[in-house]
Amino acid sequence: MTPSDWKQRVQGTKRLREDISHPHEGTNRPHEGTNRLHEGSNRLHEGSKHLHEGSKRLHEGTNRLHGGNKRLHEGSNRPLWQIKKDVSD
Repeated sequence: MTPSDWKQRVQGTKRLREDISHPHEGTNRPHEGTNRLHEGSNRLHEGSKHLHEGSKRLHEGTNRLHGGNKRLHEGSNRPLWQIKKDVSD
């Protein structure tokens, strides 16, 4: 066995001892990925909520616009004599 072979063997043994002394180190990594997945899912739900809120506001504004248009049309369909009477009162 040459000195470099012996050195590689000693380094391999050191690495093996380090791996054995920290057996749980690798098992935490899958949980980190799961946590990131849940965080991303929560952000997606929050974004979806904001989208629904914006959509509701848009529909409310559209309904107000339709209400105003309806009143405008109702006003334009009133006879001229009634409009003059309302203005004079």
